[in-house]
Amino acid sequence: MLCGFLTACPGPPTGRTPGNANQSNVNPDAPVDRVKAALTKNLGQYRRRLRRCHELAMAENYRVGGRVALELLVRPQGVVTHVKVLGNTSGSSLLATCVSHVVKSFVFPAGDADLRLPLKLRFAQPKTKLTVRMDDVLAKAKLGKGFMAKVLLHPKSVSGDRVSLTVLRFAPGAKLPMLRHAVDLGLYVLQGALKVTGGAAPALLRTGDSAAIGANVTHGLEPAGTGMCAVLLFFGPAGSESLFLTGTPAVGSAWQPQAKPVTGSPLALRGLAVGPGDLTLRQAVLPVPQVVTVPRGRSALLNPDAASMHHALLVTEGAFYVTIEGIRLPAETGMSIYIPGGQKASVTPVGGRAGRLVVYPWPSRGSWSKSTVHRLVKLQ
Repeated sequence: MLCGFLTACPGPPTGRTPGNANQSNVNPDAPVDRVKAALTKNLGQYRRRLRRCHELAMAENYRVGGRVALELLVRPQGVVTHVKVLGNTSGSSLLATCVSHVVKSFVFPAGDADLRLPLKLRFAQPKTKLTVRMDDVLAKAKLGKGFMAKVLLHPKSVSGDRVSLTVLRFAPGAKLPMLRHAVDLGLYVLQGALKVTGGAAPALLRTGDSAAIGANVTHGLEPAGTGMCAVLLFFGPAGSESLFLTGTPAVGSAWQPQAKPVTGSPLALRGLAVGPGDLTLRQAVLPVPQVVTVPRGRSALLNPDAASMHHALLVTEGAFYVTIEGIRLPAETGMSIYIPGGQKASVTPVGGRAGRLVVYPWPSRGSWSKSTVHRLVKLQ
């Protein structure tokens, strides 16, 4: 994530000792300079947690930015017992709620009177945002009991709209009703086994398998076996992931409750296991998510030719430094990254161990075709 700055604008504290209206409005045992010094110390101590509030809000909408004005009620013991939101121009209630929770941990000099301390925090809107942590995204269950989805990459969470990424979890016995999407879909099984229905016979994908389903192909998804199942869904272009945010298919997509089985399999093609090394995608009707393993001590260049392809990826093992446009981003397991079209990204494992990630490419314009040839990875 490429993010902005957090600045604080404290105001003068006000207050009085209960029952004495003639007493000074500033606590005599905690004069203004001591209060400001304590506030500065608190802001330094909790800066990381305040930044995390911004990151959580930007996981829903990366355009979140603005001022959050607060009033802190500081008790004579120096603890904050109440925080009131006076104004919020950031556009995110989540940000204001999170910040209010953090500043309740602030500690001030003790005195013998309540203080009401105004505080303004400014969160700068980032110009570009390319990463989303899985833990930052709230789980949605719009599809009913047994389903849980986290939409990581989508046009509001990152600065790109050509590829989206959703993590969908199934409880044992849950079934996603038959539906079709107006766009192409890439699948990668993170955990368990997945049954893809819609054809004459179900297709089975196990942990580590990947596949693709073409646009307007009716299909259903359900776990195979008795355990939990988790799958990555890549949509190209983005749009159909709104199903998991609202429970309603996107424009051009639809539920197919009366769909009849078709001959063959709904899967357009399956992916092959990919080890470390260079990788070029050739003459495929559709791309499938590719597993890329980068050995320790080596690095990989994604989109080495800087082709006009957008890429969505998820780190599934280890940790990396990912360098895009000269900016180095840390990426650990569970981090998703969007690589804009025309940009190449250097991926280097850290921590003295190999790393693994799942990558899905999509053209900047138009659709993938069988004539598309794309050099995806070059090992360095």
